[in-house]
Amino acid sequence: MNITRGDHVQATTASGETITMRALGSPEPGYTFEVLWVATEDEWDRAEAAGTEPDGLPWPTDAIRQAASA
Repeated sequence: MNITRGDHVQATTASGETITMRALGSPEPGYTFEVLWVATEDEWDRAEAAGTEPDGLPWPTDAIRQAASA
């Protein structure tokens, strides 16, 4: 998985819904599985406008797909 900060990714939720998120970095080891820290698009935009870091969530990489390029 070649994902870097700012990339759009598709995250699958526990209910099976797919949502678009922004990667906050590259995948990294979690306690028991690899995770990707992500933020919602709204949170990404808010943080950029404020000049701060977005609040993120660790997401299991097995539930992440790199979004198709536009």
